[in-house]
Amino acid sequence: MKLSQLRSVVVLIFAATFLPLVLSAQAPARKGLTWMLTGEMNENAFYHTANLLQNGMVLVTSGTDMVTGRLPVGQLYDPASGSWSSTGTCLARIFHTGTLLHNGKVMVAGGSIDDAFPQVTPGVQLYEPSTNTWTSTSDMLTERENHSAVLLGSGDVLVAGGKDDAGHDLATAELFRTYVSDVEIYDPATGTWTVTGSLLIGRYSHTATLLPSGQVLVAGGLGQSPRVLAEAELYDPATGVWTATTPLNFARDGHRATLLAGRVIVTGGAPPNVANSWEMYDPGTATWKFGRLNGSHSGHTATLLGDQTILVAGGNTNIELSAEVGAITH
Repeated sequence: MKLSQLRSVVVLIFAATFLPLVLSAQAPARKGLTWMLTGEMNENAFYHTANLLQNGMVLVTSGTDMVTGRLPVGQLYDPASGSWSSTGTCLARIFHTGTLLHNGKVMVAGGSIDDAFPQVTPGVQLYEPSTNTWTSTSDMLTERENHSAVLLGSGDVLVAGGKDDAGHDLATAELFRTYVSDVEIYDPATGTWTVTGSLLIGRYSHTATLLPSGQVLVAGGLGQSPRVLAEAELYDPATGVWTATTPLNFARDGHRATLLAGRVIVTGGAPPNVANSWEMYDPGTATWKFGRLNGSHSGHTATLLGDQTILVAGGNTNIELSAEVGAITH
């Protein structure tokens, strides 16, 4: 794999006005999805996380460059200039999650640490954009990697699934309660974790997306000894219960999911035949639409920017990425 492939950063322009249109695999039309190159990352990164901050910057956390190992740094992307800068030192990890909290901080949880003797950690850190620094907060109840984390409307963070240090698929889920005060000040010392309902299928390397209804959509991943999953589930925060919904068109793991105008856009993943594809979930009809990308992406990040574009950064790609145009039809 070429290092330049890992440093490639592309922007997927998927305007909300095109969402009523969907890609037909049988009769593709060349318009609507546009890819453009932007500035290279400071550090090659794979299995990192990316979060859009309240100031419009994008925080990329840790990952590995697959040469020197796990990266103990964060990187900041400025959409206005297309340039990257560094943050303070953070815990070097892969297969972790990053979640933007209501108070503007980013909570990074779990993952695999230590290149020489890899181990799964329950460790949690908070990134403070105003000071560009990292601090530790309460550990999760269970060590997890390749799990999912999503911010609920209540301000709690739902963490679900993953694998533990013994390699077991996890169906358990837990809630991080931030206890934000009336002036939106977060005290890490008061953060706590509580157990909630378990997934129907234990899984890891899946995605979890908060829907406008307040429910959480979990899709795909690996599970059941293992198997690439197409199954999807919905979590109801009011009851803590999971229910099945329509599965993906194609089983996948290592993909990414982004909410855009009320719909969930899933991009890339593995196995190779799905790495250059996307699917769109409509919560109103519980249906998935399928389409093809020009580039292949797995283990990448996909971040919705303020201008309703999706920033896709890094990942394991099989070809050099240049400008790409997606395809949509009525």
